[in-house]
Amino acid sequence: MKKDKRSPILKPPLLSAALFVMLLLTFTSCRNTGQEKEGAETEVPSYDRIVMTFIVDERQTIRDELPAVSEELNRITREEIGAEVELLPLTEKEITSRFPLWMSDQEAIDLVFIDNNEIGQYFSQRMLLSLDEYIYSPEIDTEALTNHREDLTKGAVYHGFTYGISNVDDSNIYGRCFVVSEEALRRAGIVTDPAKVYAMEEAGEIFRTLKAENEGVYPACSMISEDGSLTENYVSPFYTSSSKERIGVDYDMKSGQFFSRYASSYYLDFIEMQRSWYLEGLLYPDLLLSDYTPKELARAGIVLAYASDNSPEHLSDSGFSDGAVIMNMTKSYRETEYVGSGYWTIPKTAENPEAAVRLLNLMYRDTRITNLLTYGIEGVHYTVTDAGKGLIKGERKADGTYLYDNPYPVYGSLEQAYKRMAPEVFEAYLSWKEAAQPVTDPAEGLSWPADDYIEEIQAVQEAVRLYAPLLESGSADLDVYYPRFLKALSDAGIDALIAALKQAAK
Repeated sequence: MKKDKRSPILKPPLLSAALFVMLLLTFTSCRNTGQEKEGAETEVPSYDRIVMTFIVDERQTIRDELPAVSEELNRITREEIGAEVELLPLTEKEITSRFPLWMSDQEAIDLVFIDNNEIGQYFSQRMLLSLDEYIYSPEIDTEALTNHREDLTKGAVYHGFTYGISNVDDSNIYGRCFVVSEEALRRAGIVTDPAKVYAMEEAGEIFRTLKAENEGVYPACSMISEDGSLTENYVSPFYTSSSKERIGVDYDMKSGQFFSRYASSYYLDFIEMQRSWYLEGLLYPDLLLSDYTPKELARAGIVLAYASDNSPEHLSDSGFSDGAVIMNMTKSYRETEYVGSGYWTIPKTAENPEAAVRLLNLMYRDTRITNLLTYGIEGVHYTVTDAGKGLIKGERKADGTYLYDNPYPVYGSLEQAYKRMAPEVFEAYLSWKEAAQPVTDPAEGLSWPADDYIEEIQAVQEAVRLYAPLLESGSADLDVYYPRFLKALSDAGIDALIAALKQAAK
């Protein structure tokens, strides 16, 4: 029953005090209730945090675009896997140098992409987590990974445990060429045949003509990779095993023999020709010291040709402003397995390995991730020109380079991603894939105890990293450095690796 405010039960002073206490209690109650409602309405969702390396080039040309790309990535991952991703932009060299420091400092890094050559080293040094516990967990969606597990993990399984998931390149075609300035060829009166496979001697004659017609410009540029050179693959008469170990062992399908690539007569012939080209001034001399890619050297007008794989897609962005042609140096072969350049791994210091595996699965299941990290944001960095064929046109800067140009497209499977090509180039690309000769890796299904030879494999790879770029760039004196290279390979144990492969092939 409501009391009359004039009730004689309480005297006026006491009444005022009582009313004050009642109002204070009511206000406090309402305030608390409001705060509870407000807290419930504005509660921030909790997301797992994944720290992932993002490979950039030496000049980190896409760093300015990463914040917007990162936000778009997190918009997808929050919804799909309940996680936020922090992209850590680093060069390949920085990742290699920092990995041991991350381990010693207990740095929380959840996903790291490492080169094919390095996974054995990191495994032997106990820096990686096995992925099997998470890949086969009923609590995690890993269908995209397990459906292709054998392909994606080949070369990353040690003692029965999985330590890496391979990226998938946009094609499994093996073929090499020189990409040459079309305008330079026209001025020199040279007509090339796109169907022909050129010998090194023929390429040399073309480069000599280009040098005579273009004073102050280098006719060609070799391609040297940071982890050891792969240039010899451009002229190898043998099918080179795509074994992820990359141990410098080739296989002659006619004789059925494994042998040391670097001790072969064709390798010696190749480096002798590279040395001759270098001394003639046919090759750009500072490649080993330069931070610029061959394509950037072409764009700057410093070189007129550079070595590359022979996919027609290079014609869409050759670096040559007046167009380019492809001068094939090998036939094209289509491998029967996935081809990747490295592995996604989870370091031992990872804080959220389960979330990292969920992200990996999403990367291979949802092409939005691959397209985003490879080409940037639709409507900002590119426009879709043909949705049915998956073709896009990249936005360019004033200097002709792409606004978002990722030189390391290692995120998921590029086979299902967009293609940044003009329609006519895409048709040539399809024809190129169709015409490639199918070939099976001679090491496919070959069970050899690579786990027992980790030290030898690492030592061989280190010898290749040290000597091959010098020899294949033409900049080293062969009489001095080639014998040293062969001795380093012998000391590393390459003969033991060849013997193990031969024994396994019996």
